[in-house]
Amino acid sequence: MAEIPKTIGRYTVERLLGQGAMGSVYLGRDPQLDRAVAIKTVRHLDLEEARLRTFIERFRNEARAAARLSHPSIVAVYDVGEDDDVGPYLVFEYVAGSSLKQILRGRGPLAPEDAVRLARQIANAIDAAHRAGVIHRDVKPDNILVSAGGDAKLADFGVARVPDAALTKEGQFLGTPCYAAPETLGSGVYGASTDLFSFAAVIYETVSGVRAFPGDDAISVAHHVVHDQPEPPSVVAGDGAKIPKSVDRAIMRGLETDPAVRYPTATELVDAVAAAHL
Repeated sequence: MAEIPKTIGRYTVERLLGQGAMGSVYLGRDPQLDRAVAIKTVRHLDLEEARLRTFIERFRNEARAAARLSHPSIVAVYDVGEDDDVGPYLVFEYVAGSSLKQILRGRGPLAPEDAVRLARQIANAIDAAHRAGVIHRDVKPDNILVSAGGDAKLADFGVARVPDAALTKEGQFLGTPCYAAPETLGSGVYGASTDLFSFAAVIYETVSGVRAFPGDDAISVAHHVVHDQPEPPSVVAGDGAKIPKSVDRAIMRGLETDPAVRYPTATELVDAVAAAHL
């Protein structure tokens, strides 16, 4: 493992929070404002030029998205810069807690009231992004951060479609196959309805503890998304989960192959799930 830098720009670095294919994320502190921050860097500056250029463009894309968005349920981007030693970096609001993916793996499905509360916060974030012309393109449990107090925030707009940005080409796949809409996997089409399909897949997993489209092979998962309807959440959930059929119907409408049949907004999807729980 590479040595953790002591500073990045003006920020001091306390520890590594995580690593992904794109970069590393550190817990840092802003000495001027005396607050904790999360700092994202490109993980390998020695990548071949085309891949490095793509990663750096995602950094810029995330900064552009942040400039358009200000919402309590969206992780804020505070700063963007370049360090002589580590290269480009982004500085985010630090959310002390876990990702929804970690919570679901550790504890299983959420109780109905907790699932609806979390979903409503993320729905507000998605709808706010759409009103600003931003399509997230990678809504999934990994990109939903939940604080110790239970507040959820949508993170990682690195592959978002932002008006007038370069990383907006149709016809190419960006995101995660098991949460992607059929039209995205089939022809690289993105829009508000594709984010809403991904969000419905997240809610499906939140109430059942099981992915709507399970599997480890990306090609076979993509085939299932395009050609198959998943089992309703009540069928795949464990014996202890009592999911009403009305909740099944609400979530499955969000996973319809035809975008025109899905809910027009994320809030309307959550309203339907909440009403079905009553």
